Amino acid sequence: MHQRWQAYEACDSYRLLRVLRANRGDPGRLAIELDKLLADKSLSPASAALARLQLRQAQAQFRLQDQSDRQQQQLRDQQKRIDDQAAKLDALRRLELDLPKPNGLSGGSKR
Repeated sequence: MHQRWQAYEACDSYRLLRVLRANRGDPGRLAIELDKLLADKSLSPASAALARLQLRQAQAQFRLQDQSDRQQQQLRDQQKRIDDQAAKLDALRRLELDLPKPNGLSGGSKR
């Protein structure tokens, strides 16, 4: 029984499945592990083709995740600038209200 399990663990498909399951939440780590697996030249052509396909998908997912992270950071930066500008505008409005009105003018300019 033990020998049969060792043979199963040595199977290309099992090794690929183990890499995919262990790293499914981290596309960067998955790409690294798939690269290691592909470096093993003893993989069957079918397993190697599937591993290359999974590697391309992991790399694409990693790039998209990185792009999304950068866009989210840009959005946070833009929102901070908007909030800062709104705070400055409010401060200027309060300052304007506190300024004394010129003589003879009330509420608006009269000509």
